[in-house]
Amino acid sequence: KALKTLGSAVLIECRDDETAETIAAHKETEALCLRAGQKTLVVRTGHLDKFRERVRLLGFGMAS
Repeated sequence: KALKTLGSAVLIECRDDETAETIAAHKETEALCLRAGQKTLVVRTGHLDKFRERVRLLGFGMAS
């Protein structure tokens, strides 16, 4: 009972480390994602729509 499943998430690969850091640290998106490696972000499935919306506001496109 040391581990517990909290839900599902999506791994998102950014074009580079700088983009991943910019998104993960920005006040509009920091509560919606976590860094998971050099260029990868993790977003809970339930937060994905809001994350997409806010990433677009920051000027980043996101493929489906």
